[in-house]
Amino acid sequence: MTAALTSVGVQQISVTIANGATTGTATITAVGSGAFIVWQGQTSTDTSTAVSSQARIELTNTTTGTATRNTSSTDTVVVNAVIVDGDPTNLVKSVQSGTTTLSTAQTTNTSSISAVTNTNTAVFYLGTSTASVANWSRSQASVTLSGTTVTVTRGVSNGATIVGWCVTEFQGTSLNSSTQNVTITSTASGTTFSTTITSVTTANTMLANGGFITAQATSAAKALPRFSLASSTAVHTDYNTAPAVTTDVAQCVVVEFVSAILAQNVQRNTITITAGTSNTATITSSATTQTLCNWLGNSTTETTFDAATAQHKITQTNATTLTESVNSSATGTGSYETIQFNPAGGAVTITYISDWFG
Repeated sequence: MTAALTSVGVQQISVTIANGATTGTATITAVGSGAFIVWQGQTSTDTSTAVSSQARIELTNTTTGTATRNTSSTDTVVVNAVIVDGDPTNLVKSVQSGTTTLSTAQTTNTSSISAVTNTNTAVFYLGTSTASVANWSRSQASVTLSGTTVTVTRGVSNGATIVGWCVTEFQGTSLNSSTQNVTITSTASGTTFSTTITSVTTANTMLANGGFITAQATSAAKALPRFSLASSTAVHTDYNTAPAVTTDVAQCVVVEFVSAILAQNVQRNTITITAGTSNTATITSSATTQTLCNWLGNSTTETTFDAATAQHKITQTNATTLTESVNSSATGTGSYETIQFNPAGGAVTITYISDWFG
């Protein structure tokens, strides 16, 4: 096997933006140049507005994760993320993180990054902070990468919005195939939408959540999708209620690793909360210091703009348990993957008997 992580490994963080604050921080063990951050969702006590309920997260330095919202209020926001300190020789070649601002009049804008090998690269969505009022179409966004350009897009303009992202270029030797950029567009009917991809080995494959755009202003049931790798050749998005439009778009990147850097097969499934605030899933034992618990969004029965009941998050509670949670009692289903990487020192050296005796 091949070491995919540094000795620091994987760290989950939970960042609270408290009453009266616009930012919150969490301290982590110092990470290196191969560290990348992955969104694990958010919860909020806010029931009525995006300006204080929507947040983004970033690594502001090697020991600090920072979550930010647009406007302080008496409501709190909790953002979860996982930081993977990738081995810079075996797993990660480069990491570039940043934010892109959409002015109040813009539905799309771009940022430039240094050149990467696009076929080895994924871009991860890291949330938004927004001056928009209670409106999913204005406050939610997607991120995509083409060449050296990161593009952020939302469904409707109005209210300046800042979108966080992390571009991770993997070492070519860590991948079994080229990364695949996936766009899934809704149709006028149905709640499940699919896109065909080039065949991958599902046991070695993860999805990098690139966010979504929606035409829905208030109904979370129609606006919020969850992703899944449905088969070796298909990626799905699922909504609770049919969006009934042909304009809702979800973005992700398919990343297929070589098996040598993984400690076990990728595990994937859903967790459903029914009229409650949390539920759990049991997984095959997967060390928390080696595992990327990958949140792929949630569908919900909530029919208004109410972040307290609509938006969920996920954490790996221990080696065999994942927990999905929402702030206020609600019903919804979240999608997840767990990717356990080989730890530092994972390489095995074989000594032959002939080396001992000549």
